Amino acid sequence: NIMLKKKFFAKALAFAMVMGTVSVYGGAAAPISIVQASDSTASGMTITVDYSTFEATLTINGDEKYVCLQVLKDSQGSKVSSEIWYPVDNQKAVVDLSFLKAAKPSYLRLRTSTGVESAITTVNAQPKKISIKYDAVKKEFLDGKTKLAIAAADLPKYEYKTLYGSYWGTITASSNAFESSTLDSFIADKLDSAIKSGTTLVIRKKAVTTGEKAPASPEVKIKIPAIAKAPKVKVTYEKGKIQLPKGVEIAVLGAATLNDNDFKAVEGSLTPTELLKKAGVTEDNIDQNIYNGYTIVVRTKATTKKPASNMAFVTINSSPVLQLETSSKTIKAKVGSGTANTSKIDYVMNEKDIKLTVSPDATTPANTYTFSYSLDGKKWITLSTGATTVALEDGAKIKFRVAAVKENELTKTKGAFESNEIELEFKSTPASGG
Repeated sequence: NIMLKKKFFAKALAFAMVMGTVSVYGGAAAPISIVQASDSTASGMTITVDYSTFEATLTINGDEKYVCLQVLKDSQGSKVSSEIWYPVDNQKAVVDLSFLKAAKPSYLRLRTSTGVESAITTVNAQPKKISIKYDAVKKEFLDGKTKLAIAAADLPKYEYKTLYGSYWGTITASSNAFESSTLDSFIADKLDSAIKSGTTLVIRKKAVTTGEKAPASPEVKIKIPAIAKAPKVKVTYEKGKIQLPKGVEIAVLGAATLNDNDFKAVEGSLTPTELLKKAGVTEDNIDQNIYNGYTIVVRTKATTKKPASNMAFVTINSSPVLQLETSSKTIKAKVGSGTANTSKIDYVMNEKDIKLTVSPDATTPANTYTFSYSLDGKKWITLSTGATTVALEDGAKIKFRVAAVKENELTKTKGAFESNEIELEFKSTPASGG
């Protein structure tokens, strides 16, 4: 039996040398011949490595339809580790070199079916696997070994993509932020919301394409924990309160970019004035905010273990500004813009009966505001649109205000806190002396 096998193998080998056969080396199938390799190197056969994509362009100078890429054991090419055949198109073939993942240099050589070989090309080793973590509280990338923040100048050396993303983006040096402008449409549109809701990023060190070239480092996965939802804020205009949950901090939104130092710990049920004071607004600007409207930014405070929550932006509508126009017999209350007059006004009257007239300004929708007056500061009497006659004694005091407006989703009426109050004191005209 052994003798028969040897004879069969000898005949098969002889037939293959004459007719040729087909071999497969982990890649494409290609016709080959068993020919003694030439000692000379073929001119024009080259391997060009693009480290940014970690691809090699194989170039030959003949009419070969296939070319063999040999992975060698050493720089002298004394032993072949593996061979892969690739189809050639217009004397070129582009090869993904990711299969070479190794901590030491690789040595490649081309070989044609006729045994002609190229010069040996050295492929520099892939960098070691990086150790990197993400501090969600400080929003910083940390060196996994030292636990220290990666220097801003070094951050652009890294790149990332979402777990199933197609393109790589760069971490910006200025703010440890994720730069999505270079990514595919999914990442560009969804990255911010994905990070807020929790996601996994794939991060690696970029390829080095100048100087001592090297491919990108092996990829590592980093879990970005979800950021808590924004807290809910309840505004009840009719009760004159802004209700903030426990453990939150707020800032009043201005023209400048918000910083962490702009947030102040504020919680509980507060009037607009109380809230603005605790938010750090100066006395000179409190009335201006109340009568012009403002936006507060609310978030749950960060702890040593959790980052601050997403931010809620709550717009507080402008409160009406009550102004009075006085004449000898009529007091006209209206809503207008400008600074509210909150001081006490002495009004000299010639008659005991005066008329109170409600007059919203031209920009105020009809019946939006309710005007009221009080003679004792406790019981408030609604003033209907038009003139109301009130009997007043000498020295009588009367207060005016505009009631709060409840927000109405159906009518799209915007809510508003009540206006400022104005107090008038009436004095009779002194009798003329005889």
